[in-house]
Amino acid sequence: MLRKHNRLTKKELKHDPLVLFAAQVVDFIQNEWLKIVSTVAIVLIVIFGTSFFIGSRDRAAINAYDAAINAMNNDAP
Repeated sequence: MLRKHNRLTKKELKHDPLVLFAAQVVDFIQNEWLKIVSTVAIVLIVIFGTSFFIGSRDRAAINAYDAAINAMNNDAP
């Protein structure tokens, strides 16, 4: 036979650690949502900026190499 589960009363539910933690997380997010969103936005801007900088640096190196090869093939100094 299956064991019958006891229902939690409202008083017991209020002292449940998971419910307390969830309430604290929701309260923190409601109070600090602007800081959280701005931090995530700044991190994304830094990541995209860094990837753009690294990509442009690599493209510049490739363009310089191509120019040197073209100069060598055309007997230019």
